[in-house]
Amino acid sequence: MTWSQSLGVEHKEIPLVSISRDQQSHSVGKPNFIANVYHGIPIDLYKFIEKPNTERPYLAFLGRISDSKLPDWAIQIAIKAGYHLKMAARFDKGDKYWEETIKPLIEKNKDIVEFVGEINDKQKNEFLGNALAFLFPINWPEPFGMVMIESMACGTPVIARRTGSVPEVIEDGISGILFDTIEQGVEAVNSAKEMDRSVVRKAFENRFTVSTMADNYLKVTLFATTDSITSAKLVAKWPAFNKSSAPMERYEWTYDQVRKNVTKFDILHFHTDEILEVIDDIVKENKTSCVVTIHTPIEF
Repeated sequence: MTWSQSLGVEHKEIPLVSISRDQQSHSVGKPNFIANVYHGIPIDLYKFIEKPNTERPYLAFLGRISDSKLPDWAIQIAIKAGYHLKMAARFDKGDKYWEETIKPLIEKNKDIVEFVGEINDKQKNEFLGNALAFLFPINWPEPFGMVMIESMACGTPVIARRTGSVPEVIEDGISGILFDTIEQGVEAVNSAKEMDRSVVRKAFENRFTVSTMADNYLKVTLFATTDSITSAKLVAKWPAFNKSSAPMERYEWTYDQVRKNVTKFDILHFHTDEILEVIDDIVKENKTSCVVTIHTPIEF
């Protein structure tokens, strides 16, 4: 267990903010997440490149050489799609996966695969921006892959394996293409090359700038520190909210009243769809109406 996981398990009184909803689902011990805020980068950190390199169109792979990143998938996709692949990556000397899997693949396919090594931020803009598409065949539930939004900022579609936070970051058909298998990845290359790069850039500007991230953290801070929350927070285990109750009307609780009736753990981890299901059952059974206001963890 990492120190951050330990913090969430041992100190549930501390409000936490996730960087993806998927991160919440994989967290140990159900920590006290009060909100989800996605990462952002400065809007002008990467320039938009409307037309990628056409002299020799290429696909890009950027990241660490690891079986958690599946660079061998990127190589196979490029080969089967018939496109040049540029790999900007670092590897650890003596690493078994590099020595036995990736290095032989690169050497065997030198006419297709170009290994350029590590690059800096300035080089990253040209590298990603001039690519036909960016390949992201991630193989672990990464909470948030920054390189996805860096590619989007350049206007380059992201072809990403559907795992971890990927479906939250990449809007399928808008900022990239999601896939599950190598064959689907190959098909995605043909779809990605027809995508409007300005739409990809716009998706970045709308959701993943540093100013958007900062604004959302300010909203979370206001939520976490205010004492004037009056929204009803309803959970099925409340004595006043079960199937044996009398016909229900509107339930409103102050923040203090909520804390007396239910633990913060219950408030923050009760899903809206479950609440609505309970409400629906009660309304049907009692043949009455029930008007409620539901306040759940903040989502952006």
